[in-house]
Amino acid sequence: MKQQPDKMTAYYYRAAHINTDLYLDNQLYRLLHHAMTNGVTAYTLYVDNGFSGLSLDSPALNEMLSAMAQGRIGKIVVTDISRISRDSFYSMMFSANAAKYDIGIETVDGEDLRAMLDKCRKFQEALNLAWLFMKGGDCK
Repeated sequence: MKQQPDKMTAYYYRAAHINTDLYLDNQLYRLLHHAMTNGVTAYTLYVDNGFSGLSLDSPALNEMLSAMAQGRIGKIVVTDISRISRDSFYSMMFSANAAKYDIGIETVDGEDLRAMLDKCRKFQEALNLAWLFMKGGDCK
């Protein structure tokens, strides 16, 4: 996906425990290094400190979701997928939301997380259909 010039890159990082400043600093360093080495000049940092990855309910993530809906974000970069969520279902939901707005999600290492999560979501849907078929349910 080619990023549009009027859209920002969102750099998101998170730590579950408020006493993990060093871990947050490490993530911030990696994200800023990504911006510098990739020539990203228009970016916004979103940080959640002390919020679990087992939920999508955190202040900075909610703020980023709002910016996504307003069309201000073209790409999201994280250090790894667990920064968005440690729950695969929530990660797939977040990816589907990003796809709705044509927003890419990638790691600082260049891994295309949205493509990976979209494949996981399609596989999960296929498993659900197979389960319904096996149990004799309606596959509408």
